[in-house]
Amino acid sequence: MATARQPAYLESDVMRPSVAGRSPAGAKDPLAPRGTTSSTRRKTSGSRGSAAGSRAKKSAASTAGESLDRAQHALDQAAKTEKRLRAGLKRDGEAVSAVKHDLARRSRDLEEMKSQLKLAKKSRKRAAKEFSQSTKQTNTTK
Repeated sequence: MATARQPAYLESDVMRPSVAGRSPAGAKDPLAPRGTTSSTRRKTSGSRGSAAGSRAKKSAASTAGESLDRAQHALDQAAKTEKRLRAGLKRDGEAVSAVKHDLARRSRDLEEMKSQLKLAKKSRKRAAKEFSQSTKQTNTTK
């Protein structure tokens, strides 16, 4: 009796047992779902009575209420965080504005100093030129 081999991709599947590891045809499969080997009928939830159903409804309602409470708490926390961040942003924005004004003032001061330095250099050159001309005149008159 020849048995057909399964394709390699089915044998290598992690969730399935290998062909060699399987039980003989008549034995119980330990990996099979529980209800498949039993001939007894499963009881339905209606046969258990209405008490179990009412407990499930109460727990579902309380779970939903708790979930809503957690969501509301999270929203409140997010609002507080947003308020704190906006206040920090405003404060930091004012600090940045003050630094920009200070930088602009210093830049104006620097330009003024450069202008004064340029003027001083010109004055020194002019004074040196006048001094050399005056010394030439005094030397020629002697």
